[in-house]
Amino acid sequence: MIKQRNWDEHYGFSIDDLILMMKNEFNIDIAKITGRAGALRGKDGIYYYEVHLAISNIKMGSVRIIRIDGNSGKVVSDKIQY
Repeated sequence: MIKQRNWDEHYGFSIDDLILMMKNEFNIDIAKITGRAGALRGKDGIYYYEVHLAISNIKMGSVRIIRIDGNSGKVVSDKIQY
């Protein structure tokens, strides 16, 4: 190994916190959804988590995107993309 990187360095809100929040606030268990959901990390002025959920009952290919502040855990945005 050349270098070890701490991927949690800029995040005060952990993946486990994200899973719990999604379950409590949105009634979505992202730990058990397979093939229809995903979570990623990003940086766009703030460090954030972005949860993508496929929505089949609105329009084919629709995705609900929930962006959550990686430090505070506050919902930054919640939108549907077609």
